[in-house]
Amino acid sequence: MSNPTYVIAVSGPSGAGKSTLVRNLINLFGSAISLGIDNYPGDDYPPAVEWIKRGANPDEFETPQFFTDVRSLKEGKPIVHPVTKAEVKPPAYLILEEPFGKSRTALRPHIDFNVEIDIPLEVSLARRLLRIIGDPSQDDKPDETYAFIKQHLEWYLDRGRNFYLAVQENARKERDLIVDGTLPSETIAKTVFEVIMAKQTSIR
Repeated sequence: MSNPTYVIAVSGPSGAGKSTLVRNLINLFGSAISLGIDNYPGDDYPPAVEWIKRGANPDEFETPQFFTDVRSLKEGKPIVHPVTKAEVKPPAYLILEEPFGKSRTALRPHIDFNVEIDIPLEVSLARRLLRIIGDPSQDDKPDETYAFIKQHLEWYLDRGRNFYLAVQENARKERDLIVDGTLPSETIAKTVFEVIMAKQTSIR
């Protein structure tokens, strides 16, 4: 019987570098695929302000098909990829972009390792804005780009920063490794890879 899929969750705020780290980890692990909540559009999320007032329970962010697909791969069953619609067989490693880490009840039993990207929120905010400015599709829409950035900054000051802080607080409750998000992603990926390989070797 083959070894079950080893599930790695990468947590951190938007702009922390989760997607880049996931790509670098896939290159290092080889037999690996990624999934993230952004692959599953249509899920309803609670409004940030009300969610924080109620205690910031991560289980209010329900992503049932995401949960089902992670569980299926962990149990050795293939899934249909939510974006490509191709069949995906259980890999040796499944790397999740999961902002909440292990803190969502439905995912916790299926995550073997959670790495948190620790980064000052102003750095992640700057990265998001630079990403917007650097989007080639916005080159001929300066007024729209300005309006979007202004709207985003107003949202961030009004409730976005508190939202990201609440998400971080949840993710940090059961993290296995914390890494410095200001370091180059290749350096972070190498550290994560080495820690996980050492951990797996020690329990064999």
